[in-house]
This record gives sequence, C-alpha cells and structure tokens, in this order.
Amino acid sequence: MMLVFLIACGYPAEEFMADVDEAACEWQTDCYEYESLSACISDAEAARESPPECAYDSDAAEECVWQYEERECPDGDAGEAGVPAACLDVWDC
Repeated sequence: MMLVFLIACGYPAEEFMADVDEAACEWQTDCYEYESLSACISDAEAARESPPECAYDSDAAEECVWQYEERECPDGDAGEAGVPAACLDVWDC
C-alpha cells in the first residue's frame, strides 16, 4: 500500500530525510557497532537541517533508501563505506 502512495503522490522530502536517517543508522549500527540505533537516529536528527532549497528527485530518494536497506557491510574496501550512489542524486543544487 505504501508503494502505491509513493507512486501516486511522490516521496516527500521530509519523509525521505527521516527514512534515510533510519536506513543509514541501521546500516551503521550493524556494520560499525554504533552505540544504538536510537542514539544514531537522534544524532542524525540533531545534525539534520531543513531540506535544501534545490531541486529534489523523489525517484533518487527512494533508490537511496533502498540502497541503504540492501547494503552489505564493507569488507575492508574504504569505497564501500561511502554514501550509496543514488543518494548523491537526491538534491540538484
């Protein structure tokens, strides 16, 4: 049902920002033994600013969250620890 809503109404930037914080924090907690998921999300929310005044790509936003959710822990390759590629396309500033 959520997918139908996202397709019909788009993916609001505010919702994306909360979802990507959660997905990224789940990954960081699993891969880097972050103190706790809730602590990571609190840190991310505290550091987060309002959405930038730029063009927002809701398709890239959906892909960004999905890439975090599907991401494996890095096996030592520093490049694997960076931000997923789709996340770089969410804002066009």
